[in-house]
Amino acid sequence: SWVLAPASDGVGVGLVGRREDVLYHLTPSDDLDTTDTPAAKTGPGEPVLLAPPTHTGPSPSFRCDNRESDATATLTYTHHPPPRPPSTANRPSSAHRTANMPGVSVRDVPADKFINAYAAFLKRQGKLPIPGWSDTVKTSHSKELPPQSIDWFYIRAASVARHIYVRKTVGVGRLRKAHGSTKNRGSRPAHHVDASGSVDRKVLQALEKIGVLEQDEDKGGRRITQSGQRDLDRIAQTTLEAEEEDEDEE
Repeated sequence: SWVLAPASDGVGVGLVGRREDVLYHLTPSDDLDTTDTPAAKTGPGEPVLLAPPTHTGPSPSFRCDNRESDATATLTYTHHPPPRPPSTANRPSSAHRTANMPGVSVRDVPADKFINAYAAFLKRQGKLPIPGWSDTVKTSHSKELPPQSIDWFYIRAASVARHIYVRKTVGVGRLRKAHGSTKNRGSRPAHHVDASGSVDRKVLQALEKIGVLEQDEDKGGRRITQSGQRDLDRIAQTTLEAEEEDEDEE
């Protein structure tokens, strides 16, 4: 009996005899061109390594002869070359791919990455008015502590701007429900509690002062302005380009 074992270089197979006291001789069959595949002779229990075939016909078969008996066995050898890695030679650069896009919007970027990028833009711009109580206020009576991030107002403003961008017209009531959380009531069942309406109202007013939002007289609430939509789309395109550059470096 025989056992197939892969070669150490990954391009051949080995034939190992189960009996350790017999020398095995591996010879190709008559219908195989043996120019590049010579017969192999090994010691007891040693694997027989076969070079990959160079022909393109059917898989070659080898006859294994036991020198101490007339028993023969046939081994069929099939060569499977390793898969090639994907080529990046003709792959366009990230700037070229992004420039050829018909239009990049906020919906094309993951929400968390866009919110962080737009919050950093608002902080760097320095035009968003920040209330004086932002470092001590709680965003909901279900919270036990104020926000731990010093930039939480910029993050909330970026989140509100994206929320209104996606949903067209939003008021304070819908924002309170969206930013609400579950209140811990001890041994009693937990309930959902809306967020602070004052905080969300101040965020809307701050975004309205810098021209990102405007009031919708017909439907009520606030909507995104044309200049605000243009700024958000520009931040989304910049964020998407940065992501693609990171992927190219990896």
